[in-house]
Parts: sequence; structure tokens; C-alpha cells
Amino acid sequence: MPILFISYIAVLILKNYPMKTIIVVLINIFVFQQGIAQTLLDGLVVHYPLDGNILDQSGNGHDGSFVFASKAIDRYGNEDGCFHFNGINEYIEISNDPELKLYPPFTVSLWVYIDEKFSRGKGLFTNDYKENMYSGYALGLTPLQYISVGLGNGGTPSNASANTFKTIKTYSSLGWYHIVTVVHSMYSADIYIDGTAEQTTAQSNNASMFYANAAGRIGMSDYTSTPGDEGWFQGKIDDLAMWSRSLTQDEVYELYQYGIVYPTGIEQPVSQNASLIISPNPTVSDYVHVNSPKHGKVKFDMIRIYNSLGSLVWEEHPQNQLVNIRKLSPGIYFINAFLGGRFLGRSKLVIIR
Repeated sequence: MPILFISYIAVLILKNYPMKTIIVVLINIFVFQQGIAQTLLDGLVVHYPLDGNILDQSGNGHDGSFVFASKAIDRYGNEDGCFHFNGINEYIEISNDPELKLYPPFTVSLWVYIDEKFSRGKGLFTNDYKENMYSGYALGLTPLQYISVGLGNGGTPSNASANTFKTIKTYSSLGWYHIVTVVHSMYSADIYIDGTAEQTTAQSNNASMFYANAAGRIGMSDYTSTPGDEGWFQGKIDDLAMWSRSLTQDEVYELYQYGIVYPTGIEQPVSQNASLIISPNPTVSDYVHVNSPKHGKVKFDMIRIYNSLGSLVWEEHPQNQLVNIRKLSPGIYFINAFLGGRFLGRSKLVIIR
């Protein structure tokens, strides 16, 4: 909806409604436009869906270097939908690109499946792995089962060589967790678990980060208290992404609920479940076509549509790929498709009529 169209609407309203109504309508239109413009693609630096490969889905070309880990079933039951690490010597090496050496503010998100009770520190991800050095950003699990974030200054492994932020709550239960760390500055960071901000403690010793110009690694880091102990992780890791900005609390919740949704026409990660092709999108129509790039033009047996707050607002059993949306008001929605009772994917829909 361009600015010219908004002005035209204002002229029509002027003839039929009092000024108070005009102001309210114009404000609503402006806010709606702002809502469409802001997406999880803004500031996205890299996105590894980890669907059996280490390709960067963001379109920025930061593909990983090599994999020394096993393909595994992800949280949706998709084969080869994530990677499993044996806790001994397996890891994934990512691109050593300067664009991945982020400084505050930035955000890191990943899904992790813990399948062992650990008695020492475990590294989940670092964007700058250098043996016997605290450098760059590192995310891990502490021996006391806290989730910890470190910002290294280039010193040897010690508490004085990194600013650290740890959850007060421990995570000893086996299963999947969505972890998002929002680093606002060297002295401020938020840790979200499954879309909820956790209480944290902080230890800040340094005013800046240091990078050793080393490749990053998934499934390990050198942020342990013992020199030479890489902190090998045992479990699964899926869907890792980084942003060059601080995500808001609402964006973190949207990420937890729906993942990164790519516009129609851009290749989408299938098992990450931002995987439907909706057209037209955005739309002014009463109907949209919904297809699955993985399964072709299938006949879905159920379509569920959720609003931006996560509430179910529409459900139907379509006769073909045509979905009736005439009862939905303008706004942002998420379409979920099912076949044979199995979840096939979801994508964002924008209605602007």
C-alpha cells in the first residue's frame, strides 16, 4: 500500500467522517504499514537451517566449511533435519567471514536437544574458535547446567578473559530448547528460552570484544575453565541464525513460534517449517493458493490460520490448494498446512485489502 494510496483514502474519508475519525484511521494505516515493513529478515546475517547440509539460507553466501557430525531427526520428525554431535570429537565448522564477527548489538538463535546429563562445560556455538583463547561470542552449557554466553577479550581461558551472562535457572531435563541470546552491549544481554526471557547474572570485565580471525564452530567451543578442553557437546543442534541487531521481545517470540519466514519467491528451508508458497502474498483477495515446495500441489486435509499473537482464527478443510480468507481482517497471519494429520509447513500471509 504506497503513500499515494493512503492519501487518497484520507480524501474520501474527509467528506464523510468527522476529523477525529480521520486521524484514527490514518494512524492505524501508518502503524499497519510499519508492521509489514519490520520482519525477521531485517539485519539477518546468516541462517543455517542445518537440513542435512551447512548452506546459508539468508542469501548472504556464508556457507559452512565442513561437517564432522551425523544427520539426525529434527524436532518435527523430519529425517536429516538437524545434526547430532557425539560429545567426543564431532563439530561443524562455519565460514570465517568478517561479516560473522559481530559486535554489540547482535542476536544469536538456535535450537538444541540435550540428550545427556553433563558434568562439565559444553560448547554449543562460537563464531571464533581459537584453542586456549577466549575470543568472539560463545554459547554453552555450564557444569552446573546453566546456559551461558561469553564475549571474549582474547585472553587465555579464565573468568577475567570474558564478559559472561548466565541464566539463574538450570536446564537439566533432556529435550529440545530454543535459545536466543540478544547482546545489547558488552554489559547487557538477554537470554530467552522457548520464547521467554530468563533471569540472568552478569560478570563484566572488559569494554570490548576480540576476534582471532578464526572460523566458528557448532557443537563445541573453548570457553571452558580447563585449557585444552573444547567442551564437546552431546546432543542435537538445529536452525542457527545471527542478526546484526537486537531482536525485540515480540520478534523473539515470533521466531520461537514460527521460525524465519521468507517471502514468496525466495527459496525456503522445508524442514524449518517456513515452507509454504502462498500466492498472492501480500494479498487483497478473498482467496490465496497454498502449495508445498517439498510435496508439490497436494490436497491439504487441514489449514489452520493464526494471527500475529499466536491465536487460532480460522480452520478449514480445503477441497484443493485454494484457501478462503474472506473473513479475515487486514493484518499479518501464519498459515499452517496438514496432510494425513502430519504438519507440512507454515508461512506468513499479509492481507492488505
